[in-house]
Amino acid sequence: MSKVPLIRHVSYLSQVLHVLLFLSLAAGLFYAGDMRSLKDALFLGAVMYIAYLVVARRVIPRWHRRGIKLVKAGAYADAIPAFEQSYAFFSNHQWLDSKRYLVLLSSSKISYREMALISIAVSYGQLREGGKSKEYYERALKEFPDSILARSALNMIKKRESEETSKKS
Repeated sequence: MSKVPLIRHVSYLSQVLHVLLFLSLAAGLFYAGDMRSLKDALFLGAVMYIAYLVVARRVIPRWHRRGIKLVKAGAYADAIPAFEQSYAFFSNHQWLDSKRYLVLLSSSKISYREMALISIAVSYGQLREGGKSKEYYERALKEFPDSILARSALNMIKKRESEETSKKS
């Protein structure tokens, strides 16, 4: 198992959307359907919600999930192409990424495209390819100027580079 930390920023507003979606399903089933009780409507609403959640989170971001699985296994070189595929997919379908709260029921504050670039940078860093790692952090910061992860990583890299330069002098 990999000891690389996986960071996840959660949007609590999206958690409210989850609850509202579930309650809307249950209410719709109760009032529009032929449900005998609220308990039946809640149960069927929960089943429908969970089924959608599982399908949406497994099918659409499959490349991202594959990359995370490979990173957890320590297979960083194999994870990079998976994250590149994820980045390409969400670049071609930006509406999915921008509406991930609703479509994918994702609670992440960070877009899949940003996560892909950061994950590629982390993977290169674990492979001791600092130049490529820095390149992807810079790319992430260029595309996502508010990226705290990319900014923090670049600050650490620059500090380390300046310390190494000082040691050589």
